[in-house]
Amino acid sequence: MIEIIKDMKNEPQSLQRFRANPASDGTFKSYSKENSLSELRVNLLKEQGYICCYCMSSINISSANTIEKTKIEHYQARDGSRKVEVHYKNLYLACDGRKQCSDYDKKYLDTYKSCRCKYKDGKSFLQHCDTCKGNRKLDYIKLDKITQDKIKYTSSGIIYSDDENIDYELNHILNLNTDRLIANRKQAKSALWKQLPKQKTWSANLIKKILLKYKNSDKKPPYIGILLYFLNRKLP
Repeated sequence: MIEIIKDMKNEPQSLQRFRANPASDGTFKSYSKENSLSELRVNLLKEQGYICCYCMSSINISSANTIEKTKIEHYQARDGSRKVEVHYKNLYLACDGRKQCSDYDKKYLDTYKSCRCKYKDGKSFLQHCDTCKGNRKLDYIKLDKITQDKIKYTSSGIIYSDDENIDYELNHILNLNTDRLIANRKQAKSALWKQLPKQKTWSANLIKKILLKYKNSDKKPPYIGILLYFLNRKLP
């Protein structure tokens, strides 16, 4: 999970007009009925570096500006305050966050009982990111100012925090430790390590060069959070 800098310059004009219109009811539901959400999705995706705001999986966009299935996330839930429903700084783009469970996944249904995992036709479905969060609040994870020393990773791909409140939200509200996400984070780290020189220590200049490349990249590598975490740990 990385900090996402919100820039009002990226806000679609349609959203500006809707918010300024005294005749509108100010709800996102009305805005979505009156306007296409394509431009908003594209702008949010570009702002985030083409990754999900929570799990950091890659979100693809076609040449026709068509985005694969995603969800427009209201960081502060829509039913919490009318003021934030159509405020650009409250909007992010999240992956769909749904998948059919494997037998291995089913153990998480017992572990994270507060997650909104569902059963249908005898099959269990595991949810994560905004799909799992729903209208619940995140009181400690702040997307616009992630405290990097609070978010940690294990070499096996688990995301966690020593702060029990943040750790609770990572697991029980966003459900970011499904077996698929853990495996994908581990694979992303392994792929980067294979590209680096095969030596016990790397120079600070090499690490800083990679970190700067990621920072300036318009398209972030999927699961960049675990990459930044372990690269920074390699700095002397």
